[in-house]
Amino acid sequence: MKRLATLVSLTLATLLAGCAFSLPSLGGSAPTAAAGAAGTGSATAPADLDPVPEGAVRVVLMRAQNDKAGILNVFHGQRFHASLQPGEFTTLNMCPNESGYFVTSLESPAQVTEANVSRLIEMRERLSAGQQRFYRVSLQDAGAVNIQPMVQTAVDFNGMNEQRRLVSRVQLNCGQPAAAPQVAQATPATPAVVSTPVAPATPVAARPVAATDGKITIPSDLVFPFASYTLNQNGRTQVRQRIEQFLAESGIKEVDSVVVQGHSDPIGQPHRKELVSGERAKAVAMVLAKDMGIPLNKIKAEAFSDRALLVKSCPTSPVAKRDECNAPNRRVEIVVTGRR
Repeated sequence: MKRLATLVSLTLATLLAGCAFSLPSLGGSAPTAAAGAAGTGSATAPADLDPVPEGAVRVVLMRAQNDKAGILNVFHGQRFHASLQPGEFTTLNMCPNESGYFVTSLESPAQVTEANVSRLIEMRERLSAGQQRFYRVSLQDAGAVNIQPMVQTAVDFNGMNEQRRLVSRVQLNCGQPAAAPQVAQATPATPAVVSTPVAPATPVAARPVAATDGKITIPSDLVFPFASYTLNQNGRTQVRQRIEQFLAESGIKEVDSVVVQGHSDPIGQPHRKELVSGERAKAVAMVLAKDMGIPLNKIKAEAFSDRALLVKSCPTSPVAKRDECNAPNRRVEIVVTGRR
């Protein structure tokens, strides 16, 4: 991991050498020099964007219409922010002390390795409250990510679509002291005068939901094509609807952790079963992060292969009956722990 962190740091240092911390501030008047600016087009008035939230900083990431086909995912810390395709942009409003983010062609920053380190770039801005920066992000060969700074006068939103998620609209509270918790007190039947302060009662912590009560089983055949680990749109919808239904019925208001377990049937080579069960777990985990806004650091994906079969006495032939009998073994189980 130390070597990998060094590689990421070197990639970032190479990208930003000579410009990362010497860029002109874009929070005030637009700079007059356009040297090194990427992109062309008419100047866009700042009115095209909402004002930077009070006390916050902003980063705008844009992809050109003619960029290489494919998706770039943006993460703020451990939380998924948006997916960008060519011709789309997104805005990241952040507190100055929490201005780190990732741009990657991977499904998650957790998938980065020494072999694919070029597919992820970690950025950390050094901006003062009220300032903003613009970047053009692009997809290179082999999934490599490229980021180039833009000056405000080169930014053109014409014909572009904005990608926003619920997390993008969360009200920031940068540098503002947190409000003191309000403790409700019962109204006495007879008013009384109390001459000495009375300490408020300690709030009772919300009761965690037991993991055994929070297991959701999704048949793999319902959301994945046979022997595949790619979720189609119907599969994503099914996963999301089942999680939403479970949260509504269980009364969980805050998710503490989610464990996604991929299970396979006993058919096939061991390495293939391990791969398919693990990748299916990851695919479902990304739905929880992307579509439902659950932070990645609360989600764990596990590959069980065929080590926890529900049905163990299926016939080996004919093939159709064998596959039908093993259907319950091909599943994804989601264990949710949370607070009501």
